[in-house]
Amino acid sequence: MPTFMLHATREALGADAALCSSRSLFIDKFADPTAKDDGQSTPRKNWFNVLINKPAQRSAVSDWYPKGAKIVHARLQSRLMLNMAGGVMENAGLLLDRYGLPYIPGSASKACARRMALQALHDWVEAKSERPSSEDICAPCCAEFKSPAEMLSAIALVFGWVKDDWILSKKDELFKSDFAWAVFGDGTILQAARDSLHQAENFAGTIAFLPAHPNADPGLEIDVVTCHHGNYYSSSDQHAEATDTEEPVPVIFPAIKSQTGTANYFTFPLLPLRNAHAKHIEHAHTWLANGLEIFGLGAKTNAGYGWFTDLTAELKQRDIQRLADKFKEAERILKEEEVKIKLTTVKADSGIADALRDKPKDQLRGILNKFEFDNERFWPQQEPESTYEFQVTLLELHLEDSTLLTEALTAKKAKKALQNLAKKFNRQLP
Repeated sequence: MPTFMLHATREALGADAALCSSRSLFIDKFADPTAKDDGQSTPRKNWFNVLINKPAQRSAVSDWYPKGAKIVHARLQSRLMLNMAGGVMENAGLLLDRYGLPYIPGSASKACARRMALQALHDWVEAKSERPSSEDICAPCCAEFKSPAEMLSAIALVFGWVKDDWILSKKDELFKSDFAWAVFGDGTILQAARDSLHQAENFAGTIAFLPAHPNADPGLEIDVVTCHHGNYYSSSDQHAEATDTEEPVPVIFPAIKSQTGTANYFTFPLLPLRNAHAKHIEHAHTWLANGLEIFGLGAKTNAGYGWFTDLTAELKQRDIQRLADKFKEAERILKEEEVKIKLTTVKADSGIADALRDKPKDQLRGILNKFEFDNERFWPQQEPESTYEFQVTLLELHLEDSTLLTEALTAKKAKKALQNLAKKFNRQLP
């Protein structure tokens, strides 16, 4: 298929003009806005096939977050659609960083958390109860507050406000302000929350919502939406009603793949700004985590797109377990090193040596043969044979007596036993 670009760009690239390997550069600079699929040919679909087969040029984003940051980790459970109207191709935009890795802008994360907080407050006020019902799915978002006014005050501080957020007026029977909608136009709650804050007309909020990135490239795939009533939706005078006589028109577009496996997720960073209270970032964390699971994020969430599962607690526990495993491994290595040091310093015991010399050779050989096994678990477990002093004395006795050593090395079991003892106590056999 042809590659579309500016004439100056084609001249600069020369023969390599059609070899763009960058996913983000390809979708922004080499798009074909004229491509239309007509049933006979599929130039739009072909272009998207080229796009989705281009991998991201980096696999993950490093964790550089400063002190005080809070993180929400969430796995994308379905396809994600963002910035659909923002691309060169019609209804086919994507949000890719310069390396081609999909990301979610901080504004989308903030909107998701704000929507969750206001919905939870709305349900609480609507219930007209002292506390939200435990059966209310939004109840965890209200748990830290004593009253709706206190919660509204926290919402305003976390997300900020403008002058019109505190008005009660309506347009077409709908509240102009989200705050007024959340409290069902209850001026008492609205005024109580306003009075608890400083009286600035505009406030930016105390928490920054940073862009969210996946820890690994989820990849892209082709999706399709089919319009069955194009003439009706275009407001044509000839089609005042939707009928079943129109030809369906499939529209191809790219979407971000859902994440599979237990190790893939998006990371949503939250940062406290100046004058932020410690509780503010906790509230934002709770609202965002619940919002991602309850409402989802991006386009077509009502059709099942953009839904997440909060993995923050699970990954935290996994990190704790990983640290615990590392600690146990370090303890094991330390113990092994301590044993090695002790083995190199242990010395033969003269009393044990005298007792061994007094034994007949066949009994001495029988004692030695007990150490023929590579696994020390099968060595003698009772004292004195289980002690380092006994074992090193038995070895030194054979090393000092050439006759005993020669006879032992000619017997299979005895030779193996001497080799095991020599290895354990870092001695050399002749």
